[in-house]
Amino acid sequence: MARVTEQEVKEINRETALTVDEVTPFLRLASNIVDAQLADTGQSAVVLGDIELLCAAALIAHSDRQVTEEKHGDSSAKYGGQLGTGWLFTSYGQMAVAMDQSGKLAAMSHVKGAASLEVLELVDTD
Repeated sequence: MARVTEQEVKEINRETALTVDEVTPFLRLASNIVDAQLADTGQSAVVLGDIELLCAAALIAHSDRQVTEEKHGDSSAKYGGQLGTGWLFTSYGQMAVAMDQSGKLAAMSHVKGAASLEVLELVDTD
């Protein structure tokens, strides 16, 4: 059961154009995450509610990525945040991680493995 309301999520994430009803699935996800990962960590109900609120705002912000740079000639756009950083992707998630005294949200945000890509130059030997 959610510790906060959809309206509270909208009040903290003012950038979203989502309606209160459209916030519900994000709040449900945040509530499930807090229940599954943090409910037994000994943090107060108030802190868990704040973390839930910030997680819901982070999920919304992640799905509603903000354009940080635009270019109109030859159309271009640049979006904020770095994919693959978990809760650290948004300022809301960063605040949730900072509030979580158990460190579980921070652990969820660490990339489990690294990938690399090397581009080789093909040389025509003919």
